[in-house]
Amino acid sequence: MGKITEYLYQYLGLRPLCCWCIAFSAAVFAAIYLLNGVSMLLLGGLLLFMGLVLCLRAHKITGKIIVAAALGFWMVWMWHYRVTSLVTRWPGRVEPVIVTALDYSAPTQRGVWVETKVEAPEALQGERLLLWTAQPELTVTPGDRLEAVVTLHSARETRPEWRYWNYSNGFFLTAAAQSATVTPQTTPFHLLPRVTAHRIAGSLEAHFPSEKAGFLLALCIGNTARLTGELENALHVTGLRHIAAASGLHVTVLTAAVLMLPGSRKRKSLLLLPLLLFYAAVVGFTPSITRAVAMQSLLLLAPLLGREADGPTSLSLALALILIHNPFAAASLSLQLSFSAMLGILLFTPPLLEGQTKWEKPGEMLLRLGRNVLAITFGANFLTLPISLHAFGSATTLSPLSNLVVLWLIPLLLPLAMLTAVSGIFLPPLAAALSVPTLYLTRMVIALIRGISNLPHLTLRDNTLMELWALLVFTVVWLIWRGLLRGRGRSVSAAALALGLLLCCLPEKGSSLYLLDVGQGQCILAVSGDTTAVIDCGSAENRGAGVLTDALIRQGCGEIDYLMLTHYDGDHINGVLPLLSAVRVGELLLPFPEMEDTETARTIATAGKANGATVTFLCTETETRCGDDLRLTMTRVGKESNGGLAALVHLGQVQILVTGDADFQGEEELLQRWPLEQVDILVAGHHGSASSTGNELLERTRPSAVLISVGENSYGHPTEEMLERFTSFGTSVWRTDRRGSICVTVEGTGRIRGNMLIYPISE
Repeated sequence: MGKITEYLYQYLGLRPLCCWCIAFSAAVFAAIYLLNGVSMLLLGGLLLFMGLVLCLRAHKITGKIIVAAALGFWMVWMWHYRVTSLVTRWPGRVEPVIVTALDYSAPTQRGVWVETKVEAPEALQGERLLLWTAQPELTVTPGDRLEAVVTLHSARETRPEWRYWNYSNGFFLTAAAQSATVTPQTTPFHLLPRVTAHRIAGSLEAHFPSEKAGFLLALCIGNTARLTGELENALHVTGLRHIAAASGLHVTVLTAAVLMLPGSRKRKSLLLLPLLLFYAAVVGFTPSITRAVAMQSLLLLAPLLGREADGPTSLSLALALILIHNPFAAASLSLQLSFSAMLGILLFTPPLLEGQTKWEKPGEMLLRLGRNVLAITFGANFLTLPISLHAFGSATTLSPLSNLVVLWLIPLLLPLAMLTAVSGIFLPPLAAALSVPTLYLTRMVIALIRGISNLPHLTLRDNTLMELWALLVFTVVWLIWRGLLRGRGRSVSAAALALGLLLCCLPEKGSSLYLLDVGQGQCILAVSGDTTAVIDCGSAENRGAGVLTDALIRQGCGEIDYLMLTHYDGDHINGVLPLLSAVRVGELLLPFPEMEDTETARTIATAGKANGATVTFLCTETETRCGDDLRLTMTRVGKESNGGLAALVHLGQVQILVTGDADFQGEEELLQRWPLEQVDILVAGHHGSASSTGNELLERTRPSAVLISVGENSYGHPTEEMLERFTSFGTSVWRTDRRGSICVTVEGTGRIRGNMLIYPISE
């Protein structure tokens, strides 16, 4: 153990505080991802005993590192005990509560979400609570008091990939109410940053068109809620999502602006510290901004305290502080990406910049700037690439080019946008003047992002070959770092890595169908070779277009060949218009509308034609061959509210039946029209409604599995009556609200590989 400590100090040059923070943080991550409550307690006790023994035997530094790890395990155990007591005692109970709003209400189609803090009952006093109420018109501001009778639920997500999504943000319970009474209150001082963020959003919307305002809002304070689907998709494709998340770049710009003011550096540092803290509060203390502000604050304090600034120590201490505040933040993807990117920059960027001479001519300045951007991009992406592939399923090769072309403009645009937003609150005439150059620069940046996103590029996918390639990259970099790979060996390694990258980007054989997790709604993606077909794109939470575009990026698909809608209910179509503006659609297949749907159908058809799609209205049985292994057979069933198109998807030799929201009458018509003697997979009708997917349909089709696209709802979907029918037929049930997005992968022989694979497409 002493040799390990000696290696950390002498070879890596890590300071004691850095080693303690690393040990503490590693223990927290291990406890969150690998251990249960009892094992955390026992392992913490064992390590504490070992650490104290080593301290008594004069191995004080090693002993302190082990004690730090023990404290990490014990801290997580205490949090685990507290949270477990909450989520075992309260969920399912109906309680009258009095809460204080911590932020503005976030509207949905069927109500509003409000982040709150509990005042009563006393047993929950001080707990943060995510409150949903079925009042879409309800307006809540920070500090307001709400009274309601709520049903409490655990905030832990049932989906494996989201299991600590709410926990990492400090919410352990959620509550649902039919109505709430709001008593306006004066906003307390500690919630003023939320008011500031709201006013910044209003200021930007007042001075810029909606798309530009949404982009600038994301750029200034990391709020992506108002980004258009098309622009968010372009940021993802180009690898520039990081500019829409407040992080180190924002802190650097803010720091540079303050340090340019007249006065001593000490006074400016003392001014900058509370300013950075306030900015982090405005952003919402996201992991990336918290990390950046903590590191910058430590770098500013070091000279004032007579200490030398150290990057690894600042980074590790910032991580430890975040985990002390909430250890479940370790499960935050934003935290993992932010700290991995910064660690990569600290480790790999300096060697790439060695030997760089001071520039003298304009041409040399541009070359140096380009080299700096590429070195930082490589360092940031090196450690985040495996995390991105695992979390998102794909990565883009456009990142170096897009950062080189766009990133140098952000330090120019960001201060202009911030100054315009703040001026709009206090000095509207000044904001009006500043908005002119800001708008011009914003248009330039957005045009560059869109232009780069349309360039041909390779898509890296998360598969076994990609994992082997990533392992090879790490091995080569380590050999070069240790000086064991030189001369011709480096050239051979570079060629091998390039060849491996090309192999990783080759399209995979076989066909797949994805029932995407869009919440209460439906969106189905079928992929066969280079051909893509989509059935419906809607969600009660308006997530359909975003989830689908993410899925297309994962598959390396730049367009949709066929888009079919089963009917015109909002939870099946409300993502279509954003989708048409973000992704090229070849053919749009629509059901012939009933009288009440005429205007909706006309709007969708007009948008489809405007974006280059061929629009076809279907009222009779139609078959469309989408590729060698993909066919769609469609027919009209039912009438009035539950009428629409049903589709039989032929994926190789596998048949998948989609009935939309058809009721028993529509299913009876379908059985009279089609000889459905055997269907491999059935997508449950109407999200699990009791009036769909009846015994007659199940008796005729005998599916091996039923997929249900469902999310949080007030209808009781999927109903117990429907689930009992599936059980009686011995059919396995796969639900998006339990498993996330579901993937059915079909081999060329027509056999379903691994029955069904759970594929976490949405984040």
